[in-house]
Amino acid sequence: MHDTLSIAPKLFTLATSGAVAAVRLQNLSPHSSLFVQVTTANTAPDDLRGAVKLGPLGVLLTDLPLHHLFPGVVASGGTGFVWVWAETGATLSVSHA
Repeated sequence: MHDTLSIAPKLFTLATSGAVAAVRLQNLSPHSSLFVQVTTANTAPDDLRGAVKLGPLGVLLTDLPLHHLFPGVVASGGTGFVWVWAETGATLSVSHA
């Protein structure tokens, strides 16, 4: 199962709910930075505290290593919500376990 959406610049976007297997980004500038947050609550974070900054990427990032970035939240059979803040627009594709 895949969900795909466009990420608006400078906005948190609810990407998916359910057990997250992988997150892939496309059409993202390699000079851009991302802030990624995974939570168990279906509520947008108020700020960037707790988010992981990726970038400037330097290369085109495809797979976000969510299992390594958020080992306590992204667990097998668990439920997580992925929030991404991008400095430029991007396309986010999420595959569920």
